[in-house]
Amino acid sequence: MSQIERKTKVNPTHSLAITRQCKLLSTSRPSHHYTPREAPAEELNLLRQLDHLHVLYPCNGPRQLRNALVSERFLLVMRKRVRRLMGLMGISAVYPGKNTSKPN
Repeated sequence: MSQIERKTKVNPTHSLAITRQCKLLSTSRPSHHYTPREAPAEELNLLRQLDHLHVLYPCNGPRQLRNALVSERFLLVMRKRVRRLMGLMGISAVYPGKNTSKPN
């Protein structure tokens, strides 16, 4: 059984303080209050388009993908946002790595 399965939720109506409950469960108090938000539809659409362009041009990095988005789709997107979304999806440009001339 993993650690996540053994932990229970913090009960705000319990007599113990929330900070004490979090300490006993060995979780941070701010993580108790955090509720994740859904991604906006605009960002999901951008992720789909980035994925499609990456399949067409796997050698392109964030700069070239951004240029393709601007020219083909008429979207104004910054390179840093494209880079962040590529990292979120786990995609990167395909290119030869270091020391390709060395055998094995």
